[in-house]
Amino acid sequence: MPAWLASNGSTVLVALVILMLVCISVRQFIKNKGKGGCGHCGGCCSHCSGGCGQCVFRDADEEKKEL
Repeated sequence: MPAWLASNGSTVLVALVILMLVCISVRQFIKNKGKGGCGHCGGCCSHCSGGCGQCVFRDADEEKKEL
């Protein structure tokens, strides 16, 4: 086992770093989704220029209220 770890240590380290970054990304996505955002932009329409699905639905709801 120590010989295998010594020969593959850098690969294991890189894999752990990538796994950590993926976990952080997924956690942030879930956190944004839980706050009512659309996941990728956080639901802040001023930063995504209204191009996400959340903004489209929000605009449709506002138009219905105006009528």
